[in-house]
Amino acid sequence: MSFTLRAPVAKLSAKANVAESVNVRPAQRVAAKAPVAASAQLGRREMFSFIATGAALVATKANAIEIIDFKDANSKGFQEIYEARELENGTYNEKGGVPQRFALKRLSGDETKGRITESLDRLSTKIQPSIDVEAYPLAQNELRRQLGYLRFDIRTLAADDKSIAGPGKDLVLAVEDLDLALRFKNQDKANALYQKVLIKADALSSAL
Repeated sequence: MSFTLRAPVAKLSAKANVAESVNVRPAQRVAAKAPVAASAQLGRREMFSFIATGAALVATKANAIEIIDFKDANSKGFQEIYEARELENGTYNEKGGVPQRFALKRLSGDETKGRITESLDRLSTKIQPSIDVEAYPLAQNELRRQLGYLRFDIRTLAADDKSIAGPGKDLVLAVEDLDLALRFKNQDKANALYQKVLIKADALSSAL
């Protein structure tokens, strides 16, 4: 009697078969879907790039600077509203189309001299009482208000009469020095400089 020996055949258990299935199949799915995901990602990048380019073009048009020539408007007194005020106009509270005091009106030569005289009168009567009681902000407000008129009106007259320029400049400088003393609340210095302002104001008045 003869016997044939055969090598034992290894059998995988049910758990091993399941593990093998789990390890292989997801990798196959990932490999199959990888080209599709890469294509979708590339499409999104192109779309966002197109949107960003369009937004940049729109922003460039929105921020475009338009250059406007105001030479003609300025030659008619457009910028003058920031310095002088029309004394004959009403108070700031009036409405309904009535001219306000902050609306400029260019005056004639005689009217300009009258406005300068009015400013000089206010300088001689409205400043000293505020200095005496150390109400420096009130003195500064009145001083600067009249300085705005004076600068504009002196420049207007000096364009035709050069003799106004010198006394006018001296007065403006004296007023600026007084304003600085008021800012630092130095009463003694303010009183001394105020007397200088009055002297320069008389010199300008004589030159009108």
